[in-house]
Amino acid sequence: HNTDESKTGKKRKKKTKRPVDGEPIRRLTWWEEWEEGEEFRLVHAGFGSDVPRVDRLIKASQDFADGRKWPPIITGVRTFWDQYRLYLGLLSQSPVFRKAPTSGQDQPDADISDDEDEHMQPMKKIPQVDADAIPEDEDGVAEIEELAEERLLVFLNDPEKSTRIFLTDYMREHGLIWAERHLIIAPRLLSFFFNYLLRNRILPESSHERGLRAALEVTALALKELPLTSKMGQMLPDTLSMGLRDVFGRMANETFLPNTQGILSGWDKCEDTEETEEEGGPRKKAKVDGDGEPEIKEGESAEEKNPVEEDFEAELKAANAKIIRTDDLDADALKQIVEDNIGMDVDVEVNPGDTIIDSGWGTAPTWGDTDEANSGWAPAAGGDVSNTAWDEDAGAEAAWADAWAPPVHSHLMSVLGPTALPLTHKTGIVEKSTRRIKAIHLPPPIAPSASSSQAAECEDSGAVEEELERRFARVVLEPWVGDRPEAGAPIIRTTSQGDVYPGSQLEGGGIVEGDIPPPEKKVHDPLKSEITLLVELSMVDIMGVGMGVLATWIQLVKQEGKDGGAGGKKKKKSKSSKVPKGYWYMEEALMSIPSFYTQEKLAE
Repeated sequence: HNTDESKTGKKRKKKTKRPVDGEPIRRLTWWEEWEEGEEFRLVHAGFGSDVPRVDRLIKASQDFADGRKWPPIITGVRTFWDQYRLYLGLLSQSPVFRKAPTSGQDQPDADISDDEDEHMQPMKKIPQVDADAIPEDEDGVAEIEELAEERLLVFLNDPEKSTRIFLTDYMREHGLIWAERHLIIAPRLLSFFFNYLLRNRILPESSHERGLRAALEVTALALKELPLTSKMGQMLPDTLSMGLRDVFGRMANETFLPNTQGILSGWDKCEDTEETEEEGGPRKKAKVDGDGEPEIKEGESAEEKNPVEEDFEAELKAANAKIIRTDDLDADALKQIVEDNIGMDVDVEVNPGDTIIDSGWGTAPTWGDTDEANSGWAPAAGGDVSNTAWDEDAGAEAAWADAWAPPVHSHLMSVLGPTALPLTHKTGIVEKSTRRIKAIHLPPPIAPSASSSQAAECEDSGAVEEELERRFARVVLEPWVGDRPEAGAPIIRTTSQGDVYPGSQLEGGGIVEGDIPPPEKKVHDPLKSEITLLVELSMVDIMGVGMGVLATWIQLVKQEGKDGGAGGKKKKKSKSSKVPKGYWYMEEALMSIPSFYTQEKLAE
């Protein structure tokens, strides 16, 4: 009949799951596809009791890959599997050599006529190493095979150790950690392989089974912590630490060293020190006096142009922009120019040598070197303490004084609002070290008290710290010096202030000297003392207990005479308050590591 349909070779349509409650159908990930029926995947052939364990593992790795639906090559899963086999010694990386042809043997392509068309010539092959130029290194090949066998034996004898090395030191050394997809592929792929070995009893000995189960525990940790290491590296230091760095200056590279009275005097004096070799070599010191004017050494010209400024002016001239020197303008004229372009009534101070650009976009000062006194780090001439970054009106006035300079943002204001912290606290110990997260404490669920307003209105260090406890999470960090992670021993920076335990290592190679203090003195010991880091609540989700961070840690210390309450009355100290809480913030987060990190290496 016309309505009959042939049932021979008829293809059934693949069923799809209907979305629940209108949810869109989600495509399965590669590991979700593998989980379907994974427990039924077995080796192609059994092993006799006389088969060596090395041969068992080699055959099992081949069977694990065969008959499995691998995701597209662009995902990097199959490539990562080859990388892991290379690490274990299951994939050969021996060099390829070719013996030179003997006399009487035809040379390759000798039968091809020279008069053939060029387009008919065969494609050139990649030349192999000729034995006449480089003799076949049988010893080198044997050494490579020996190293591969050594790696394989490490896995067979201690799968947990081998897995920890691969997921930490090996992946870092070979640049695998810089691709975020590898941080997800690695633990999932290894867990599939280890379960495959256990399910098929490839290594039936009880010691091997315990080792594989311990390796599975490492992959379970890696599944959670490896992606977190990437997030910690991207998001630390947080806004709070960056704001405190803006207030107290950089402590890590010694590029900015405020004096002890810097905050109270309105940042009237600061000093640039020589940069380290990491920052591009030494540079000249520029000492700034109280009026914010740099001192000019003998033999130096005050009118010497900056090469960057010269190049900038050359580009402007090429663009037919008219350059007007402020030497030829008075304050009223410059004020009128800024008002015409910005639309606000401002007070403008004219500095000799400033450049004004006149083009189709308006007239404005250039981005040349600004006076340090007006750059946000120092007050206007005269050192007026009221003109600080904590006064919004004064901050706006200072910003308009140099309208086109790069803006100086106050990160601390965005997270704390008006606060007396820069007046009640100063920096103490500055330590560069690797520390492990011991505990994370969320702020207590209490309503704001009178101390909140007091922290902003009065210079009371106790009220300020109570406000910090109410707003931020506290991360307890302990020293991580067991297997000497990548950074080595803790180092006390030259910017550090305060007592440190004798024997501690100083920046530059020195050692802290002195007598051993009594235990009740509570002197900071970089190898034993715990610290409490203040972080924003959003950072809690990316930090895991047991993980480590290499950074520069800076202590917040109460200033003397700033612990009184309103009216200048001092609060009574309880017995527990004899030891200061000692909150810290971070700068220069250099590395984040998982809890199973090890610096042990395998032979290469």
